[in-house]
Amino acid sequence: MNEWLYSLRQYWLMCFFGSGPDRLPSGFQCAAYSLFVYLLAGFFLTDENRNYGNVVAQIAIELALLGLIAYLGLLWQKKQPRFAQTFSALLGVNLVMSLVAIPIFLMSSESRATGTDSNWLTYLTMAIIFWNLAVISLILKRAMEISTWISTMIAFNYFLFYQFLTVILFYQ
Repeated sequence: MNEWLYSLRQYWLMCFFGSGPDRLPSGFQCAAYSLFVYLLAGFFLTDENRNYGNVVAQIAIELALLGLIAYLGLLWQKKQPRFAQTFSALLGVNLVMSLVAIPIFLMSSESRATGTDSNWLTYLTMAIIFWNLAVISLILKRAMEISTWISTMIAFNYFLFYQFLTVILFYQ
């Protein structure tokens, strides 16, 4: 458990660009704990459009895409031993970002229910999305030892593909 708390601290620091995946334990145990907490956090991300099953499916798609990107990128760079740390970093950062976003999500749901306009919530949500993409980009850059431009393109295209998949699968 102490190892996971250490990892949680590193995830938090990564969100502020103060740490990297190389500081995480090399096993999957911390990633498993983080996944469990991420799935628990999913209870707070349900609303009239998304039930818990949809949230879990979206988390699974998100992590499958990030895992595939990490695996293929590390394979391409011949740095496969870094996979557990990289995947744990991507999972942990998304966990932290989701926990930060829960209050905003709840306020946004309440705003939609009452019919009040909340542009500031939209702007705040967009800021968190771009912040998350910047952190994902930095993790990929450090793990794969690639340029900032390439890691940014990978992160942005991951986001577009993930959004495309979720719209097709859950909102038609």
